[in-house]
Amino acid sequence: MNYAGPFVVVKFRLAPALRFGVSATWNNASLALKMCWPWLVILTGLEIAAGMGPGFPLSLLLQTTPSGYEDRAVLVSLLLAVKLLAVSSLAVNWSRFLLLGEIATGWDRLRIDRPVWRFACNYLLIWFACSGVFLLGSLISFVVLPLLVQLSGYALPEFPRAMPPLSEWLHDTWTLIIAGSLLLGILGGLPIVQRLSIKLVAIAVGREDYGLGDAWRDSGSQSLPLVAYTFAVTGLVTVVWAASFMASLQFGPVGAFALLASAAATLACGLTTILATASVTVLFGLFVERRDI
Repeated sequence: MNYAGPFVVVKFRLAPALRFGVSATWNNASLALKMCWPWLVILTGLEIAAGMGPGFPLSLLLQTTPSGYEDRAVLVSLLLAVKLLAVSSLAVNWSRFLLLGEIATGWDRLRIDRPVWRFACNYLLIWFACSGVFLLGSLISFVVLPLLVQLSGYALPEFPRAMPPLSEWLHDTWTLIIAGSLLLGILGGLPIVQRLSIKLVAIAVGREDYGLGDAWRDSGSQSLPLVAYTFAVTGLVTVVWAASFMASLQFGPVGAFALLASAAATLACGLTTILATASVTVLFGLFVERRDI
């Protein structure tokens, strides 16, 4: 185990903070698997039942055959709800391990108690609260990107009246501009999500007196370094998901191969949850508990 001991000085440094998140995940990978395997089994079973391949909700949107659509939509909705509870449960247990040295065993690995419900509700609240930032960033990018394209001397085609086929997305200029605008909008809001998420760790360790305003205030003096830290963590999470996606493409859509594909996607979900939780936990230790790394 790699339990972090007492800290003394509050000074945010990008490299040590990032190293803590990665090492806390890597050095305790076997323990993390022991603590979260029940949720991984449940999520894998639900993904197979929902017929999602390879484990990503986007496949529902790309479905072309109407047969069984309603039943499948119910299963997908159930999967997303259970996944939210699973992620919240894993994050609560992992935060308590990193900060309190508490190891979840037995049925505690599937805990769905008050902290987990509060964690899930506040998780949704943070993302809904930041949706305006995402939208504003996307709209600004949607105005700026076409101007940059035209200034570079490239003539933009007429805006399409309908969504082009999936096979033509990478060759359609407006599709790339829309995707780029959405991506920039999300990236612009992620540092805000990271700062507000400090409250989630407070919920995990039982600090009911700590609110979103406290999280925003405590992390305000380090806003610029936190932007770089957020993008670094996001890059690591993206690499894990990309590796999982590429691995799942090697398996077929049916039989044992579908099981492997869903297991790979679910394992990536668990790994990114552990990594993201560690990245926010270190901020809680620094800014709230005045620890150092």
